[in-house]
Amino acid sequence: MIEKFIRETSFADDAERFNAVRAWIWSSIVSAFPFGAIFGSLMAATLSDKYGRKTTIFFNNIPAAIAGVLMTFAYPFKMWYLLLIGRFIIGVNAGISSGVITTILTEISPDNLRGMLGSCNQLFLTAAILFSNVLSFETIFGTEARWQYIFGFTFFPIITQLILLRFCPESPRYTLMFEHDEVQAEKDLRVLRERVNVRDEIDAMKREAIEREVH
Repeated sequence: MIEKFIRETSFADDAERFNAVRAWIWSSIVSAFPFGAIFGSLMAATLSDKYGRKTTIFFNNIPAAIAGVLMTFAYPFKMWYLLLIGRFIIGVNAGISSGVITTILTEISPDNLRGMLGSCNQLFLTAAILFSNVLSFETIFGTEARWQYIFGFTFFPIITQLILLRFCPESPRYTLMFEHDEVQAEKDLRVLRERVNVRDEIDAMKREAIEREVH
């Protein structure tokens, strides 16, 4: 369907030229996502250390929204290259998300749940891939007239995340080690642990911070 869309919008009068560049265009669209993900993953640690885990996740919704708009309107605007650009940008978003979310899940988890919660990111990622494949069934959006609507679903997790993030505390480990705000770190940790006495964990983080500075 997408290949037909590309041919009809940009190569309708030049089938020979389309056949010559078809493989290149298709491979570029497919590979744009992993290239973007590599680029995003390389930025994840720097962004999250400089601006915070929560802030990075929040503003990472901007490239996701831009990508969603580009890919959704590629069909009505008859511009196949919007798919290419959109997939690269959403790849950047995915690379940043993968790095930062795994980090914050590991940092906020209690020791007895760290392994399980650390793997939740991959679990929900796999579930999202399954969901997107279901949407591509012919009875849902897998037709020539409806395939572009799949990209509109990008906005559901964006909106959900923007609403829920305001209720989530920053990683206490980040607050203590990078912002050096022990009071706020302790407040956030109390919210996460649902108990008042969290001194043991705060002291452990302080020792870790000292070791990081030494090394």
